[in-house]
Amino acid sequence: WAPIKLGISFPPYNTEWKVAFTIEKLKKLRIDHIRIAYNFKYYEGDPEFKKIKQRLERFRQAGIKVLLTIESDASSPYCVSESEVEYACLFNEKGKKYFATGVSRLTEEIGDYVDALQFGNEWDNKEYFFPGTPEQFLELHKIFVSSVKSVRPNLPIVLGGITGGVVTAKRLYTME
Repeated sequence: WAPIKLGISFPPYNTEWKVAFTIEKLKKLRIDHIRIAYNFKYYEGDPEFKKIKQRLERFRQAGIKVLLTIESDASSPYCVSESEVEYACLFNEKGKKYFATGVSRLTEEIGDYVDALQFGNEWDNKEYFFPGTPEQFLELHKIFVSSVKSVRPNLPIVLGGITGGVVTAKRLYTME
């Protein structure tokens, strides 16, 4: 029998104190895998990715593996319209190019500090994560994968889960 490996999604990490606290508690619980999110809107205020890079580096130094989930959000010039979804927007054509460039830059900067990347999670939950259709999600996911692989071809990409049940899963599976 292999020892059980535990992980946790979304531990507190948005300040240095929370990172230190989280690392201490994760070590005590013998948890060495986490999933955290990065809202793409932060790119506009931190184009060098300094904050997320510092936090990821701390987790890496502590021996904690990170799956980083990228959320599709941006300011209104890059979105089709204002979204009622708090952490996501549908990118317009300008936004798609902005997203592709930003994901490539993010991957270049933080690629050594993460074990995998994920675009969105439970993306079919229109009330919270992604305001578009499965087709629109897949279009953005393809942009995401292409942007990541252009700079880090060996970095694993994880597909986010779905919440809509059989109908959404069947529709996604049968799409060309």
